[in-house]
Amino acid sequence: LTIYGQKWLESAGVLTLLSLVAIFQPFTSLVGVVFLARGFTRWLFKWSLVITPLMIISFLIGINWGIKGVATGYLIAQVLVLLIGMPLMYRKVDVSIKNLIRALSIPIIGSFIMAPAVMGIKEIIGGFFGISPTITLLISSLSGGITYFLALYFLRGYFWPGVKDDLRIILPQKVKDE
Repeated sequence: LTIYGQKWLESAGVLTLLSLVAIFQPFTSLVGVVFLARGFTRWLFKWSLVITPLMIISFLIGINWGIKGVATGYLIAQVLVLLIGMPLMYRKVDVSIKNLIRALSIPIIGSFIMAPAVMGIKEIIGGFFGISPTITLLISSLSGGITYFLALYFLRGYFWPGVKDDLRIILPQKVKDE
């Protein structure tokens, strides 16, 4: 409503469902990338034979309920692909699910801290004080970023060493020494 106006309000439900799909899609897309990078093209082909019909079926079933039904079907299919694909992929490349969960735990905790903070701030400034939706959106977004950063900062003993290790790998030696 704030950005696109009243005429796009009906699409909010579909966009909400698709934003939930966006949570799972990076992980489900990762399966194919890892298989390809590791030279498991035969496995990638077999994987495609599983997920392609699943996606098509989810759309065909969902279409009976309109665009929201298609978006819901897509979300359900992505969750199923995640539940089937991630264990398969990690078993194939010799990485434990425990390691994945450990790697994701701090960002997930940060998100669970950030979400109620943003919702609370939004309610206070938008609902209680009646500040305009545009300013409410800006303040909520800024407070979300700050809250997430602070959560990661306070959990830094677990999070920042991994970030530093990643930066050492990514950045050239000259940049690190300067």
